[in-house]
Amino acid sequence: AAGATGTVSFVVRADVGAANSVTNTATISTATPGDNPSDNTSTTTTTVQFPNVGTSITITPAPWPVGTTATIRPTYRNTGTGLARSTTLIVELPIGTYTVSSVPTGCAYAAALNRVTCALGDLPAGASGNRAINVALPANFPADSFSVTAQISTVTPERSADLADNSATTQVDVVRPNVWVRARGPDRIVAQGSVFWYVVDYGNLHHRAPNLTRAAADVQLRAILPPDVTYQGVNGPAPSSVNGQTLTWDLGTLAPQASGQLVIVVQTNVPAGAVLDFETLISTSTPGDDPSDNRATVRTDVVQPPATIPAAGGDLRLAIHSDLDPRSQDGDPMNGVYLSDGTRIAWPTGEVLDFTPRLRELRMAGDPLPWPYEYRARVVGWSVTGFEVNGVWRDPQAADGRGRTGCRLGAQAGDARLLVGCRYAYLGGDDLASIANPTPLREDHLRTQAHVYWTQPPAPSMRDDVYLYTVDPLAPARIRVQLEVEITVVNAYPGAPIDDPGIPEIPVVPLPDPSRQLIEASFDVELLVPRSVIGPGSVER
Repeated sequence: AAGATGTVSFVVRADVGAANSVTNTATISTATPGDNPSDNTSTTTTTVQFPNVGTSITITPAPWPVGTTATIRPTYRNTGTGLARSTTLIVELPIGTYTVSSVPTGCAYAAALNRVTCALGDLPAGASGNRAINVALPANFPADSFSVTAQISTVTPERSADLADNSATTQVDVVRPNVWVRARGPDRIVAQGSVFWYVVDYGNLHHRAPNLTRAAADVQLRAILPPDVTYQGVNGPAPSSVNGQTLTWDLGTLAPQASGQLVIVVQTNVPAGAVLDFETLISTSTPGDDPSDNRATVRTDVVQPPATIPAAGGDLRLAIHSDLDPRSQDGDPMNGVYLSDGTRIAWPTGEVLDFTPRLRELRMAGDPLPWPYEYRARVVGWSVTGFEVNGVWRDPQAADGRGRTGCRLGAQAGDARLLVGCRYAYLGGDDLASIANPTPLREDHLRTQAHVYWTQPPAPSMRDDVYLYTVDPLAPARIRVQLEVEITVVNAYPGAPIDDPGIPEIPVVPLPDPSRQLIEASFDVELLVPRSVIGPGSVER
């Protein structure tokens, strides 16, 4: 009808993929002629609003020390153009042993799910904020990291391109101290008076992940000495206190991966048969220390040194030389001395034999001795005790084949006490090392030693330093010699094992008296004529 009006209303929903604005057009028409078309179309543009919620998350402090509380702080925001209705923020915590000590108002913690849920309500465009969740790690938290995830959602649809920031994850290292101690010392020592030492190593190191070691505060190291030792000194920092047998070092703060060493010197005051138990302990007030390596022990048995020095054995050989040997005339002073393979040699009659015994090995019962005792030995001298000629033993001081009596000249053994017969200085043998590895003899060395000459009668003229015997044709001969050795037992560490003038040298007693012993051997001599072979044996080089 003329002058009639009306309204048509309908509801639409913008698609999630809609543009930022939409345009709607209404058109009216009639079949009655004469209508003015200028107002038959109307257009309107509508802005489409979208929410864009996002989140991020942090953990403070980072790294996170065990035994402390950290703040997990998720943030939220709506950077879109529209309202985000019924927004929810969820924080996912890892599986593990820890305590959620506080959650903010509007949030709830579900321990079974390791989840904190916060209802944020409607977030208008441009809104932002954060929530603080406090979590306490126990001192024995086992993991080396802590990871959390935050997720935000709204019932208002977001564009798919805006969903990327709806989740965020962060992880921090978990740090802890680990003070440790190790100790070592001898497994056995000799009896009363023995000076020895314990080596104590200590430090602060998280062994599984050294870079996650935390500084350890108020570190204290204690060494508990056995009741049967006396503290002598230390190589390293002096103890902060000494209370009876307990030595204490207040080390303060040990930096991550720091280490140190102490050498604690003690002296025993107990007899054999005792057991010395040493213990060292380390501690820190910083939470999280692994106690499994905070204690170290050393057990030392006290053993008695030998009361006496038993009889020793040795391997005697004979070094031999002749001026008539072609090698003695070739200009090389080292190639004309031969060493017997055993106790048999062959020698030309009518030729002077220069000879001296060589101790190739000295065997001592019970060697090696209990630490720190050692055998020491030296050859005092040697002697010729007899020559067997035509089946009869002759004293070298008795008349020889030309009627000459007495010992022949040569280098004399200085302080020999046991040697009988005719004594001579031993070449070398100053200690066990030179006995085991003697210096090779030169040809001129044997000029100071013993000399013997065998021949058929009548006896020829001969120089004064030679024992001369007339023998039946090619009858075998024998030479009997003996060595005097002095064997002692010593404490290889008689005093302070470290360079500290405050630690005196302390002898260990009792020590057995030095032992003088004889080692004897008889050498069979196969006499040859003419000169052809000198052997069996080898050049002593």
